[in-house]
Amino acid sequence: MSAPVTLNIIKITYDNKLLQDLKLFRDVSDWAYAVFPLFMVERKVMKRASADVGFIFIAYNLRRIGNIITLNVLKEYLRMLVSCFSVIFYRSGRNISLFDELFFRTLIWIKKNHTPGLTA
Repeated sequence: MSAPVTLNIIKITYDNKLLQDLKLFRDVSDWAYAVFPLFMVERKVMKRASADVGFIFIAYNLRRIGNIITLNVLKEYLRMLVSCFSVIFYRSGRNISLFDELFFRTLIWIKKNHTPGLTA
């Protein structure tokens, strides 16, 4: 081994903080964790950091959903959701179970749009 490599091995072995930092960078496998700034670790901004983490995961999951389903299917699903939630506002004074109505509307939408033998 050459002298600089040996010196680096000795530095890493005896400097525990440096070793932990190197392990931290090695263990980061997901892109979401790689973009976290260092201030997120501080106690003063933990609430703000948790909100940032939430936004990162929302963006990541929306990107995954966009890769899985097509735009037309997403539009139809959003139309169905809007119509279901409009039921909440229009039927608020009646004794109809809200869960039952949303559940049956979803089942009708799935049954109408389901093609046997095909997967999403």
